[in-house]
Amino acid sequence: MVHRREDAEILLDWFAYLIQFPNERPMFSPLIISQVRGVGKDMMTDIFSNLLGYEYCKKSNIYNLSKSDSCGDIFYRSKLIIVSECGSDKYRYTIGNTLKDATTSISMTMNLKGKDIVNESVYCGMIFYSNYTSPFRLDEGDRRFFITRCD
Repeated sequence: MVHRREDAEILLDWFAYLIQFPNERPMFSPLIISQVRGVGKDMMTDIFSNLLGYEYCKKSNIYNLSKSDSCGDIFYRSKLIIVSECGSDKYRYTIGNTLKDATTSISMTMNLKGKDIVNESVYCGMIFYSNYTSPFRLDEGDRRFFITRCD
């Protein structure tokens, strides 16, 4: 699936970190780019969602992450956030800074639907999938994202 063996090892280490250190947040997020559909991206996260517990794994998209008032329910008590189809809408160029904060903040004020606004620690890892080679603004050398390709 992943082009380079070293990249596959980094991805496995990242998932292992989520399991081994449930009260710590990984300080980078994988971005897996594939212009080919059907290479098994969802299968990989399904396996790790099963290991982490499906109730702690949530799927989101760029649109929801771009709206600060809707992020609370996504991050609340999550271990893994899966962001599929990055770059498929108009937010792919304007969300870069929001994503930087979302991927590394260790606490967040969360507006929970129908509930209180809470300030909670954030322990989740975020993994991004895209069919676009440039799904959102990334600065060269940005330590917050680990970018790899699979086809």
